[in-house]
Amino acid sequence: MREMFLYANESGIQFGYHDTRDSQDPRSMQVWQIAYSNIARVNRKGGLVTVTGRVELVEYQDMTANRIRSSYTKGQLGDMGAFSFPDCILKEGAFWAELEKREIPVEMG
Repeated sequence: MREMFLYANESGIQFGYHDTRDSQDPRSMQVWQIAYSNIARVNRKGGLVTVTGRVELVEYQDMTANRIRSSYTKGQLGDMGAFSFPDCILKEGAFWAELEKREIPVEMG
């Protein structure tokens, strides 16, 4: 994984990364989303953000192999899980403001 990102939009929290396991092509990426209604918990400790919730695959591309893995289908819902992110929030002020607007509690520490 490289170039991880995390941001909040109207639908939920989205996160992703460029997938370098199969390819060095920067267009290969995965994007996941946790809808606000599927967020169980958000924890912020130092430079690490952990979001617990049920994820949905929004985008999966392996441009160099021109394929989508059968186990990664768009719209697939995953299990409830905890996902931790180092300091990779895009537009950090807007991220926390969006969570506050949606009344998503953020635990500190």
